[in-house]
Amino acid sequence: MTSVNPFWDYSLTLYDHPEVQAACLYLQDEHDHDVNLLLYACWQGSRSVGLSRRELLEIQQAMADWREQLLLPTRSLRRSLAARLPGTDDRVVGARRLELLLERWQQWQLYSRVLEDGAELEPGQAMATNLQTVWQLKWDSEPVHALHVLSRRAQELLL
Repeated sequence: MTSVNPFWDYSLTLYDHPEVQAACLYLQDEHDHDVNLLLYACWQGSRSVGLSRRELLEIQQAMADWREQLLLPTRSLRRSLAARLPGTDDRVVGARRLELLLERWQQWQLYSRVLEDGAELEPGQAMATNLQTVWQLKWDSEPVHALHVLSRRAQELLL
């Protein structure tokens, strides 16, 4: 069943792959990247839309307060509870559900910013370029292996 948000549907399909989950969590936990922004870069690339640094910075800035004040504290709470309680405990399950709800809300906000007129590129190239640009919002170094894994798996969805 599909939702009315094709970005959410795309993200669920891509994130379902264990390598993508591991890569996204690594990029989130070790390099402070917003997984939804990475997924957005992939999704827009799959639509042949290349995102500029300026566009990605605007999106990142628009989400910053919400992410810092709601999503990250909820994630921290969920992790703290999960470290002390069984995964089936209602408090852990509730915190996990709340975090997922906040992630989905963020994806709705990103979807509402869908760009139809970005640089038109071949989808695989657009994905790789978009992910490289997201990486460079935080780091000047070469992207880590996890970013290449995410890009490769996202490109496989095109086939």
